[in-house]
Amino acid sequence: HEEIGKLLFDSNIDFIITVGNETKYTDRYLKNMGHTKLMHFDNEKDTYEYISNLLKSGDIILFKGSHGMHLSNIVTYLLKNK
Repeated sequence: HEEIGKLLFDSNIDFIITVGNETKYTDRYLKNMGHTKLMHFDNEKDTYEYISNLLKSGDIILFKGSHGMHLSNIVTYLLKNK
């Protein structure tokens, strides 16, 4: 997960949201490198309100987490509430 953080650090991604226990290492690495446009959540249910207040037209957001974190639910939520 730290390796993913290294790849993301120099990307043009507007905001990074990590979900789940293992992705906290990606989040921690990016924070230690000074990246400020990111947020970590323990589970997908905690992301909804934050996402609602975050998104603007044209934003690029990477969700990094396992299938077990139900990221498809977040995508469905975004599509219904765009």
